[in-house]
Amino acid sequence: MSDIVATTRFAGGLIRGALDAARERDHVLLITETQGDAAFERYAIEAMLDRQVDGVIYAAMATRRLTVPPAILGGPVVLLNATSPDHLPSVLPDDELAGRAITEVLLKQGHRDRIALLGRNRLKERDPEVSLAAEARLRGIRQALSTAGADLYAEPSCREWLPEHGYTTMRSLLGRPDHPTAVICMNDRLAFGAYQAIADAGLTIPTDISVVSFDDDPIATWLRPGLFTAALPHEQMGQRAVEILLDGQPSEPCVVPMPLRRRKSIAPPAR
Repeated sequence: MSDIVATTRFAGGLIRGALDAARERDHVLLITETQGDAAFERYAIEAMLDRQVDGVIYAAMATRRLTVPPAILGGPVVLLNATSPDHLPSVLPDDELAGRAITEVLLKQGHRDRIALLGRNRLKERDPEVSLAAEARLRGIRQALSTAGADLYAEPSCREWLPEHGYTTMRSLLGRPDHPTAVICMNDRLAFGAYQAIADAGLTIPTDISVVSFDDDPIATWLRPGLFTAALPHEQMGQRAVEILLDGQPSEPCVVPMPLRRRKSIAPPAR
């Protein structure tokens, strides 16, 4: 059961992983999407419980803390891409490790003094019911920089993590006397906008500016150059949710690593 996972562009991996794991255990996966409609959610829960399901995977589109409907708490429940105050078993992407990993890649390339972070957002970072990813990614980025004795060159805010905000914020960074040599975007959609702003300024990626990001949106591989990004491991997350539901429930959240998609948007800084 999900809010709007089933019709998002990332849904295929979550559902495919869960289907495969359920099939291996001789189970059928029933899927329903509520679109955030509380009345329909109650109806969907009744329909599933009437079918005497062996357990419920309660999923969210955005990684966040949510409130689980009390009606499904009578049986096994696993949260997918979410946590809750009920301390239920959960499966999450390892955003913190991903933030550290992509920052370390830039540092190894020689970027140090002029790494900018595009996408600071106070609401996403401070309200876990909006996002768990923002604060975790930021924490990983800062850990890597601190270990290297480095600081962010700039970290402007973005009202939303959308291409148009990535474009306008990148334009402002390029207006500085010394533009960044590398930019970490908090998600791929911001990076799409940053790509356009860099091109409009007559600069090239990665010769003039390296760009790294998170999520591995399907468009990331079609950009030129391809976007270096940390992929959300949706298929593995779907598999783990079913495994935990049917094979046993760990007391701690299951955190799944985000693999790096090593494309050509990074290079050493120009001398």
